[in-house]
Amino acid sequence: MRLVSPRVLLTLLLLAVMTLLIAQVVGQIEAQSTRTPVTSQTVQVTTDESALQFQPVTLTITAGQPISLTFTNAANMAHNWVLVPITQAATVDTAALPRNGDAQGLPGVLAAK
Repeated sequence: MRLVSPRVLLTLLLLAVMTLLIAQVVGQIEAQSTRTPVTSQTVQVTTDESALQFQPVTLTITAGQPISLTFTNAANMAHNWVLVPITQAATVDTAALPRNGDAQGLPGVLAAK
């Protein structure tokens, strides 16, 4: 009976471990490629017939998901846009009135343009 040298055993062991690692990495790559891609929610905002406000007035989106927001201003006047939590809308509106509607920098404003 012929004995296998320790060097050959070590080489075989390393090949077995490398094979298992490669199989695990390939499995992870395949799992990632089968996940549903995150798609952005598309929201269209336009001016209403009177051109005094945007439509829709309220936007509802899914938290934690990206959005694509498109504004179309067909009016002959400039508009500003402000994003606030619904609980802050009246407060921000009242504070912006003396500033000609400019809500930038007001408490509660998440975004303004």
